[in-house]
Amino acid sequence: MQTASPLLRFAAGFNGAALRERSIAAAMHCLLSAFAALALTGTMLWAWYPQPWFEASGGQRLLTMIIVVDVIIGPLLTFTVFDRRKPRLRIDLAVIAALQVCAFAYGVWAMTVSRPVFQTFVVDRFELVSAAEVDPDELAAAPAVFHRLSWGEPMLAAARRPDDPRERELLLLASTTGIDLRHRLRHYVPYEQQQDEVLRAARPLAELDRYNDPAAVQSALKAALRALPASPRDLRWLPVSAPDRDLVALVDGTTAELRGVVKLSPWKP
Repeated sequence: MQTASPLLRFAAGFNGAALRERSIAAAMHCLLSAFAALALTGTMLWAWYPQPWFEASGGQRLLTMIIVVDVIIGPLLTFTVFDRRKPRLRIDLAVIAALQVCAFAYGVWAMTVSRPVFQTFVVDRFELVSAAEVDPDELAAAPAVFHRLSWGEPMLAAARRPDDPRERELLLLASTTGIDLRHRLRHYVPYEQQQDEVLRAARPLAELDRYNDPAAVQSALKAALRALPASPRDLRWLPVSAPDRDLVALVDGTTAELRGVVKLSPWKP
């Protein structure tokens, strides 16, 4: 009796009962992966990247990468290799599981180091600083209040330009390599100490209509003010520079207290 060719044996694994077994195995893999992805999504949205920082910090891009690898590619690999006739099936499945765990762990690591830890006032705007941007030496040289990196809402801070001309020269030189004042935690001070500078830089809300659709401005302000003990006439705004989407910070026009951050553009389109 003639032995079936390898191609025919491979094709037989995608018919009848063999196809059902593949589909069931891939579906179970997909459900487990989806559960892990949902747990991670919840952690991101409610802990590491509370709104509006999820979109502004690139959380969507990172989450999409994990979903593609773990919820789509992983189960597809299981569907492809699952065949009970294979003597090394368990090894194949173990390799897929190991690769997926490594990819998931890398994704979680990337999310933790990309999380925003400081919302820092610098000169005339707020700048978002991620955990990955914090140099350990700068963290050690910072005031004690800033030694802990946030795992939730980014900590409010201010970076003050040094008075020493030599320090300013070093800072200018460092800026050519991408190291800006926001990265120099040794120059951080409590936000309240920069109240006058914040108020000088703050702009009237009417200017937002120059950079956004007026209807969108009214909608965003209405939603924000529902949770704020303030009226529009009490507020000013400042830009928030972020990795993926710049935002608008609302501050009290008298005390400079940060009242909220809204999804509006602070620049001309």
